[in-house]
Amino acid sequence: MSRFTRNTVMLSKAEVTYGVDPVPTGAEAILMSNPAFKLVTQNVNRDLVRPYFGNSEQLAGTKWLEHGGDVELVGSGTVADAPAWSALIQACAMNETIIAATRVDYTPVTDLQESVTNYVYKSGVLHKALGARGKLTINMKQGEIPKLGFAFLGLYGGVSAAVPSGIDFSAFQVPQVVNNTNSTKLYIGGDVLATGAPAVTGGAQYPSLGLELDLGLEVPLTALVGGETVDVTDRKLTGKVTLDLTAAQEVTQEASVLANTLQAVSFLHGTVAGKKVLVHCPLMQFTNPQYDDLNGRQLLTYDLIGVPDGDGNNELRIVLF
Repeated sequence: MSRFTRNTVMLSKAEVTYGVDPVPTGAEAILMSNPAFKLVTQNVNRDLVRPYFGNSEQLAGTKWLEHGGDVELVGSGTVADAPAWSALIQACAMNETIIAATRVDYTPVTDLQESVTNYVYKSGVLHKALGARGKLTINMKQGEIPKLGFAFLGLYGGVSAAVPSGIDFSAFQVPQVVNNTNSTKLYIGGDVLATGAPAVTGGAQYPSLGLELDLGLEVPLTALVGGETVDVTDRKLTGKVTLDLTAAQEVTQEASVLANTLQAVSFLHGTVAGKKVLVHCPLMQFTNPQYDDLNGRQLLTYDLIGVPDGDGNNELRIVLF
């Protein structure tokens, strides 16, 4: 019987106790693209010496599962209801705050990290990843579907021949493509309040090719006898923007680059209530300006470095509304 690459699905459920399987069902199926999966074993070479040349076998030691994929960045369809991908983003050291009838916010955390159990079905074979936490990227580029990129690392939970049942993707909404109709210009220097109706106040708007962010999460497996864990141990937010600037604006922005000025960056996408997304980074350093050509138009691309302020855990805010 043939087996097929596209016959793949991942179920994900938040864990109550770290590393204890909460048994995801078809209702927790994740609608994704570009799925990735790999079993990793930390093999140990016996390196035996004998009176002839040749290999010694390696013994399988610590093992884990690397897996993930891209999930469309769109709200639940209902204002202030958590999206179907809520458990995934919280397992990337992000906190969820629901403000009734108004919005759902995701902001970084350092302590009290959530974790998930992921079931990855690959054409008749079930791989279980326990205590999984992951890396996160955000892609909101012009002409593309906005997506969250997840790359999880989970404790090895076993493998078996099995097929999923009751798969239900109905909670996932159809997104809108990032373009001039569905998205606003990129804001620099604006502010977004932590409560109330989501909006960018102040700042200036610039034509752009959208926004790319990488939370820069470090997610190692710590192999202790009697206590293996996967933890998010660091975060270094970076990003990239490409702007259409006037000559005067380029001169002003270059001065900001050379002065190490920190500026807010905000991007608002979506036209339908319950599906809108606002991404806000309060303190971004613009670096490495480079000229880019788009259909003969001269654009400027900048690398971004996100910096926390005050009590920290505030260099990024994702708002659904």
